Amino acid sequence: MLKPIGEILIEQGSINQDQLGKALDQQKKDRKKRLGEVLIEMGVISETDIVVALSLQSNFAYLPLKNIAQSQEAREWIPAELIRQYSFIPIDYSNGTLSIVMSDPSDEKVIDEIEKQTKCKLQIFITTMTELDNAIRSQYEKSEGTPNKS
Repeated sequence: MLKPIGEILIEQGSINQDQLGKALDQQKKDRKKRLGEVLIEMGVISETDIVVALSLQSNFAYLPLKNIAQSQEAREWIPAELIRQYSFIPIDYSNGTLSIVMSDPSDEKVIDEIEKQTKCKLQIFITTMTELDNAIRSQYEKSEGTPNKS
């Protein structure tokens, strides 16, 4: 069973018990928001704090996109429409395995759909939503099936 994200954040020293309690109370008012979103909105933690905690919780490695050189093969092989639809960045392809970066690796339906459409086994890394959105916007927006050549 997965350790609750709030417990991980306390163990990391990112938040205290009082902050967690306030965030959980706030989350009850808006069930659509995840605990991490509430804590970020409260100004208690950063997006990176959440991603590091999620990485520990889920055993997916945190990979800041600013440190990544995307392989040309992965960049050209995956349709931009698929990348925008499922919000991920392909970073490498080797021997039937596609390495991708996404912000929510817990969404099994999305992972299954990416595997089905690419016919690849996935190696998944996690990053912040901001980094992912910026990368998709800069590399794949206004693209007709292939990435922008910038």
